[in-house]
Amino acid sequence: MTDDAFRAFALGFPEVSQGEHSDLPTFLVRGRRFATLGWPGPGKVAFVLDPEEQAMLLAACPGVVTRASNAFGLKGHCELDLSAADEATVRSIITRAWRRVAPARLARSVEV
Repeated sequence: MTDDAFRAFALGFPEVSQGEHSDLPTFLVRGRRFATLGWPGPGKVAFVLDPEEQAMLLAACPGVVTRASNAFGLKGHCELDLSAADEATVRSIITRAWRRVAPARLARSVEV
């Protein structure tokens, strides 16, 4: 998935806006960040899941999802390599990240 395709997908969720975090495009739902494009480098996306979901993804998607290298990685922070993932995988992972920060009623409106 290209950066532009990712941006279009992320902006397609209900109540999402684009902002900036560390001069990079970040995607928010009601002001809460669920993804940052370009972190930690080009073609990557930073996101956060619960540590249990993170562990599942690390096992299921080696080379596609990695744990953030700093202490945040232990709290569920992850990095997604857009060039290594197929579109369905990107969509599933980022939908989970969006649902994690969206209000419960809004989150139930979108399936994983």
